[in-house]
Amino acid sequence: MIKEKFAQLFSGFDIVDFVTCKDWGEHTHDDYFKYFNDPDKEIRAGSLLAFACMVGNWYYGSGIVFHCKGEMFTPREPLYVLGDYMSAYLVSKLTIKREFPVLHNYVLYYLEQFDKDVPYEKCFPDEEKEAFNQVRSLIFQGETIPANNFHLPEMQKLLKELSILRKYF
Repeated sequence: MIKEKFAQLFSGFDIVDFVTCKDWGEHTHDDYFKYFNDPDKEIRAGSLLAFACMVGNWYYGSGIVFHCKGEMFTPREPLYVLGDYMSAYLVSKLTIKREFPVLHNYVLYYLEQFDKDVPYEKCFPDEEKEAFNQVRSLIFQGETIPANNFHLPEMQKLLKELSILRKYF
């Protein structure tokens, strides 16, 4: 079932990467963070790419993916809770960094850029602050790529790193 969702989410990713909004609707909704440690490498890679697409869509403003718990509206489509994803990511960060180093950098890059624009605490006042601080400490440890190196060569490296998911692109 989750692999069918990957096919819907990642179609065209190799062409438009993180800029174009993915279909985060009801038929692709899942708790992808629960698969960050899945024994199946394809599911692990797909769930991590789903998170990277979430933060990429969020950063570019092409999709509202994460639910701010303090918001005054009830969304029609199910949204995701950033704290769940950050907490699961932090638990698996060493494995993720070792197995998918370029994807790891993309996730941290987008999280860093968004936090600079709108601090997490302002957007997500009801979320647990510890995960935000731990992600910031990863970024301050230099685990993200500089913005001026964030171009096509890195995307080519990412596509190579995620070759196991090629059939979904």
